[in-house]
Amino acid sequence: MIKYYKILGLEKGASKEEIEAAYIRLSKELDPANNDNLEFFVEEYALVQEAYKELTGNQPKEEKSDLLNELFNEEDTIVTIMKRFRSSNTQDKFKILTFLEDNKVDSRFNQAINMIFKNEKIKSIGEFQLRNSIDDDKPKKPNKNKNNTPKPKSSFLKKRYVIILLLIGSVGITYLLFQNKVNEFELNIPKIEANEVAMMDVEKDYWTKKLKKDYPRLKSYFKDSGNKEQGNLDFADAIVSKDTLIKLLFFSKQISFNGLDKEYFKCAYYHEINRYKNKYNKEYLSWFSKTRKRFGLGSKTMNNLINIVKQSSSKNSGFPFLNSINNIDIECKKCISNYITASDLDDFSIKDFDGFIKDYFKNKRVIDNSNKDVQKEYNSKFNSLSRNMNSSLTVNLDSKLKNKPVLTQNKVDFTFSGGETLGVINYSFVKKKFNKERLEKISNDVFNDFYETNSLTNGSTPYRYCYGINPYCSPPSGYKECSFIDIRASSTSDVIVIIKKNNVVYSHAYIKAGGYHKFKLGNGSFQTFFYYGSGWNPNKFMKNASCGKITGGFVNNESVDKSDVIFLNNSTMSYTLYSSVNGNFSPKLSNKNEAF
Repeated sequence: MIKYYKILGLEKGASKEEIEAAYIRLSKELDPANNDNLEFFVEEYALVQEAYKELTGNQPKEEKSDLLNELFNEEDTIVTIMKRFRSSNTQDKFKILTFLEDNKVDSRFNQAINMIFKNEKIKSIGEFQLRNSIDDDKPKKPNKNKNNTPKPKSSFLKKRYVIILLLIGSVGITYLLFQNKVNEFELNIPKIEANEVAMMDVEKDYWTKKLKKDYPRLKSYFKDSGNKEQGNLDFADAIVSKDTLIKLLFFSKQISFNGLDKEYFKCAYYHEINRYKNKYNKEYLSWFSKTRKRFGLGSKTMNNLINIVKQSSSKNSGFPFLNSINNIDIECKKCISNYITASDLDDFSIKDFDGFIKDYFKNKRVIDNSNKDVQKEYNSKFNSLSRNMNSSLTVNLDSKLKNKPVLTQNKVDFTFSGGETLGVINYSFVKKKFNKERLEKISNDVFNDFYETNSLTNGSTPYRYCYGINPYCSPPSGYKECSFIDIRASSTSDVIVIIKKNNVVYSHAYIKAGGYHKFKLGNGSFQTFFYYGSGWNPNKFMKNASCGKITGGFVNNESVDKSDVIFLNNSTMSYTLYSSVNGNFSPKLSNKNEAF
């Protein structure tokens, strides 16, 4: 009963009103008379009528044409219809044929028109119309000229004209019949494909049961894995593209649709049997175990090496078995691309396989050691750069490294020549590569973003861990004699001032933009360096010095200047670090290595 609801597109238990509405709508949509009386619509229309009758207990409400009341009634049988046709004139016969064609959903009319076509030796109403229009027995009115004299006949031209019309009409009708067949088939493609899928389930069930009966131990076999790795089955391969040729006289068209490869599940049966036999072959199991133990391999690694040979070997894709193919195997290889054949072990290829294992692990050790060194270098550098970062900076660094990885991988290919039996075997490993410069740049970018607006207070000595505290001169205690250097910073840039005495850093201080600082020194020769910039990053690497790494520098707009060497003896030198007409000194370019 549920199927009748589905035919009408309803859920089980639909109301009478819903059934009535669905019936009326579908009857109009599927009415064969409105769809060129294609077989598909005839069948679907009949199903709708049947569903309505079963669900309501009422007869379908078919709308009868006026011609039914005129020529036929409900009590007419095929015999009375045939008698009525034979006793009618040509024009009425054509009307009857047209009515029967439009109402083929009624089995009486369908059978009647088929019998008429057979008796009249025609295939369509068009052919009946053409034939009877040529043999028309109606009296012809004589054509007369003005003098009431018959016009001379040109029988040859008339015959030729009639033959040409007949030929053109026949070609047109033939094409219409051909196009009708094409349309009918194309409309039925969804139904055809559904039937093919249903047949697929039937075939699959049959061969599954046969495999279970013949080989009850194969419980995990004959399953749809969705991929073809390691000899697995992919049932999607059972559906293939099929072609059919629609042909009528000299018209033809090839139409494609999806259909079942009827040999697929039969071949899958033999494929699984062979796979089972090969896997549990005592000779094979013995070789597998001995080889694995001799080289210290796990089962997974051993299977991986066998698959590499199968997929890459230029001469023996069935390794470790000999290729002995029979007629069934030849046919089955056409529908199952990874079809497995039952074979004996190939002693020569097995010997070559030992050489492949040695070559494989020799190169693997080289790659593994290289990867370990690269990973170790990366970890060390990363830890060094992130050591002074707080948690938010570390998160930011990780995010940037995901977008621009500095630890990358590339495939390195190797080739093993397996001789006459295995041929050439190609395999590859993944090798790591570390871009140290990129990591340093990304790390600096993270710090730069964070410290872009950072600065120190006036007079700070950020490098005293290396250069010590600044000397202090304040007479009369301490030095007996003092000199001074006054620095007024530019309003546009912070500056680190480094003062050297005898080419050794003697004093230094941080001065903010527009700030002022007074260095209290002893007497002697001094040279002053000016390291400008903005955004103070305390973790920025500057250079390696005798005291160790010097860290701390500006993020943006770095530059370094220096003054000439000057001698101070109880005197003062003042530097104003912005452009000035007739200023007291002209700075010279320098660099961080010289300044620090």
